[in-house]
Amino acid sequence: MVPARVTGISLSELLEKVPKPKTAPERLGSSASMNIPRADAEVNQTNGLPIRTLAECRDHCRAGQELCYLCLQRAQKNIPVYFTEERKLREKEEERVLQQYQHMKDQEAILKAQLQSEAHREQREKDAAYNRGVAEAVRNGRNARSTEFYRSYIFQQRPLTPLALLKHEQYYQSLTNQMADRRAKEGKEKEDQDLLARLEKVQLAEEFATQRAKYMREKTEQIQSYKSALDTQVKMKSSFAPPPATEDSEPVFGRNDMTNEKLVEKRRRAQEVSKHQRQTSEERKRLAILNDLVQQRKEADMLQRSKELLLSDRALQFEKIHRLQKMLQDDWTKSSQLKRQKEHREELYMQAGSELLLDQFVKFRRCLQCKRRTSNCGETNVWCESRYIPGSRLMV
Repeated sequence: MVPARVTGISLSELLEKVPKPKTAPERLGSSASMNIPRADAEVNQTNGLPIRTLAECRDHCRAGQELCYLCLQRAQKNIPVYFTEERKLREKEEERVLQQYQHMKDQEAILKAQLQSEAHREQREKDAAYNRGVAEAVRNGRNARSTEFYRSYIFQQRPLTPLALLKHEQYYQSLTNQMADRRAKEGKEKEDQDLLARLEKVQLAEEFATQRAKYMREKTEQIQSYKSALDTQVKMKSSFAPPPATEDSEPVFGRNDMTNEKLVEKRRRAQEVSKHQRQTSEERKRLAILNDLVQQRKEADMLQRSKELLLSDRALQFEKIHRLQKMLQDDWTKSSQLKRQKEHREELYMQAGSELLLDQFVKFRRCLQCKRRTSNCGETNVWCESRYIPGSRLMV
């Protein structure tokens, strides 16, 4: 380990050095620099080891970025250790390993693709050779001349083949017999059907004749019964008939039908019926009038409800319009107030002139780290009489 070299610092020089106030552009330019002075790296030519020295902070007049005495001493005594080179070397090594691994993977993929293409090419060559062989075999088989002999034999003792006319005659006789049998069969079936039809007609005729005879017999019997009944009535009419009516004789029929009591009762019933009919008619008229009145009342109620609904809808619509208008007015009022406040702030800003925050930093200088005044040399703001009460969160 080689100790770091630190330049000497004179406290009197730092205290005697009074910073003069800077203008706003100078303060802005100085604020862009680093807050803490960085050490300059030096390399020892003899042993090749880097030796870092801390530069003296020569300017403490930056507004809001000064360092007090204690913070300055800590910053000067601090020996920074940088791992930038090591990190770069490690990153380069990782990149090299990653590239090597990627190259190896690419080589494996290329080799695998080559092997696969070789296998496909060999398979295609085999298929082509097989197809070529099959095609040549088929072509040779088509073009080759057959050397086989016909497998036929000649019989010396074989009889002669009969003439075709004999076979034709047999075929003709067979077909003729088949046609004759078919025609005979069809004729027999037709005769059977005709016979069945005639038998059915005869049976129906007999049934109709039987029904006709039965109907005529029943009709004759009925006529005879009516005739005998009429003859009996004619014979018995003289015994039941009333004596002939004369001018002086009393009426035979209806003598006890209409008496004075019956006439009075009939008149009374007629009056009651008339009264009941009149009451019924009046009741019907009254019901019709009541129904008309009820219908008119319902229609009037419906019209009233429709009118009320229309008025309520109009009231709601008017209220909605009024509410929207009120909201718009409130928004406009708020916007106008915000605008006035903004204009007032702008006027105050314009009237402030040079009394801005950057200009006020000259009066109030504070340390950037501990936020104390720059003339602080180790004072504390904790009271000597302060003590902590255990179990509480208060410090007295």
